[in-house]
Amino acid sequence: MIDFVVSLILYTYALCLTGIKSWRTKLVTDRSIECDWEREYHVYEDMLKGNWRELQNHEMLSSAITVALFPYLIHRLTRLNSEMVFKIFPSFISALVPVFIYLIARQFLNVGYSTMASFYVLCTFFFLYSGILGRLGIALGFMSGVLYFLLTGNTLVASLLVVLVVASHYGTSHYLLYILTASWIIMMIITPGLTPNDISIFTVLAVLALSIFVWHRVIFKHTGDVMLGNLREALFFTSPTLDAPIYIASPDGSLIIRPYGFNEGKGKAHALFELEHRDPIVQVAFGRTWQYLNILQKVELVLSWLTVVLMIAGLILSILWMGITFYIILALVSFSAIVISVAIPHVSIYYGVARTYLTALILLAPCFVVGIEALANIMEVNGYVLGFIIVVMYGLCVSKVLRR
Repeated sequence: MIDFVVSLILYTYALCLTGIKSWRTKLVTDRSIECDWEREYHVYEDMLKGNWRELQNHEMLSSAITVALFPYLIHRLTRLNSEMVFKIFPSFISALVPVFIYLIARQFLNVGYSTMASFYVLCTFFFLYSGILGRLGIALGFMSGVLYFLLTGNTLVASLLVVLVVASHYGTSHYLLYILTASWIIMMIITPGLTPNDISIFTVLAVLALSIFVWHRVIFKHTGDVMLGNLREALFFTSPTLDAPIYIASPDGSLIIRPYGFNEGKGKAHALFELEHRDPIVQVAFGRTWQYLNILQKVELVLSWLTVVLMIAGLILSILWMGITFYIILALVSFSAIVISVAIPHVSIYYGVARTYLTALILLAPCFVVGIEALANIMEVNGYVLGFIIVVMYGLCVSKVLRR
């Protein structure tokens, strides 16, 4: 009963947090605007007008169809305001993320620490500051369900949700493909014979791989072609981002574009060791603009690193405490995705470290509170009080309240 009540509170809070901001945000209907949210709305507009043949003109967005199709169906059935339905629908799905994180954490943590893990994720940039998650939020909502039902042995529900992940966001479905593939390989190596977990993850992985093939190679072939091109660049290191940086964090915190050719003559391998080739968030995180930050920005950066360190410490302690379990394998592979996105420049640029980190937190957020508990024991203070202070301060920094 308590888990149901807490889940309901978390869902309601997350829904209000993102739904209200989405509803108050003004949509720009100019089709020359490149913002993702507006581009998603243009797909929705074509559906409302019956221009189904025009969907292919939206290129990769047309394959992330749930962000437009579900609001379209809801509008047709209810006749509610079409713009309102489009704005707030993603929030109803993305609000599932903290709920499933709580339920995952409850597999080995108490109610208090499990709730703290969920609130930590709700204090991240995407939920607390941005609030407008669109197709990414929908995919994360479904993906968090896939991981929870996979961990609890409900293979059928996990397989159904996998299909919805594929139809919601191409990048997230490939992230999930990496997580499940790597986890399955590790499990096959370390556990002799077939276990129920081996069968479950293989079944869900097979459904995911088949769904990606059908969706991106048969139904939306143009999307599959683009993704195959990106995959070739990643595997063979032929990405243009290795020739010259795309984004660079300037001293005032804004982003500037450096022209191609400034790295000419150094070779692509040299770019792997240059900070300038990475996501702007990585550049700031590793101190590229430290001397230009004010005191509050420095506090935000230190707090962000503190949460990362606590998460890593919690992951290590969880391994020592629980051993190599199904959850631990999934968590380790999720952490490896963060490392890869930071280490390989073109992966960092294409999908974004922030997205990768948020997605990984579905499994790693419980490790954060394990790290909190360990730090509290060392300091001989109450873990809930320490966790509350860190999470609230982190949230105030992310929301930019302290800067005001």
